[in-house]
Amino acid sequence: MRSLGSDRGATLVVVMAVVTAVLLIGVALFTLGVGESDVVEGVVDDARAFYLAEAGLSRGRSLLEGLAGQNPRVYPADFTIGASGLGSGSYSVTIDQRPSFSPWIHEYGVISTGTVDGVSATVRGIIRDETFAQYLFYTDVNGDVWFTTGDTLDGRIHTNDKILIDGDPWFGMKVTSSKSSMTIASGSHPTFEGGYELSVPRISMPTSAAFLSDLQTKAASGGLSCGTLSGSSAKVATGARAAPHAAERDRTTATTILRIVRSSRVGG
Repeated sequence: MRSLGSDRGATLVVVMAVVTAVLLIGVALFTLGVGESDVVEGVVDDARAFYLAEAGLSRGRSLLEGLAGQNPRVYPADFTIGASGLGSGSYSVTIDQRPSFSPWIHEYGVISTGTVDGVSATVRGIIRDETFAQYLFYTDVNGDVWFTTGDTLDGRIHTNDKILIDGDPWFGMKVTSSKSSMTIASGSHPTFEGGYELSVPRISMPTSAAFLSDLQTKAASGGLSCGTLSGSSAKVATGARAAPHAAERDRTTATTILRIVRSSRVGG
């Protein structure tokens, strides 16, 4: 026959074992919660650092654009932007002038690092002069320029006006227009190998007298020059089949000089 004291002792042991198990589970859950909180905080800080690095890349572009927009233009050599605070973090930027494939095109390599609470993220970018040489066909006012059967354009196409298609033209690269729609005649079957995009921002021709004079000088010394044109617009024939005038340029204002042509994150 078991005594009452021995039963109480056994019960006490069971209770202590249960309490210990509950405490261990609680400690494990607390530790897991703290660990997950640290992971979440690290992910958030990493994202914030990345966006700070992107902000530094944009600031580098803005500084270069401001210098290149001066008269005369300024294209500096290598320089850095020291740690600049933004919110609870900061970014630093290093800008290096790169060898250019053309004496008229300036290119910079940009490395921007954002830091938040000891977490850093770095992005690299290439910033280059905007150039109309990237377009095989460009117009501000499209007029009666129709793309028709037999037209083969293996290059970038852009117009600030509406794209007009009558037939089966072939476009080898991306086609863009600042208008919200294009006119395609009934029975037409155009081919857009690089796709097309409508309602893109206008790309305006610069009207700076110094800039145009510089272009004219370069065209006359090794390029293609047609001499001096008078009047409020210039009309130029293109390879596309069109009415007597194929492109028209009216009085517009200058736009972006430098563009980030490529950017990527360094590491993870």
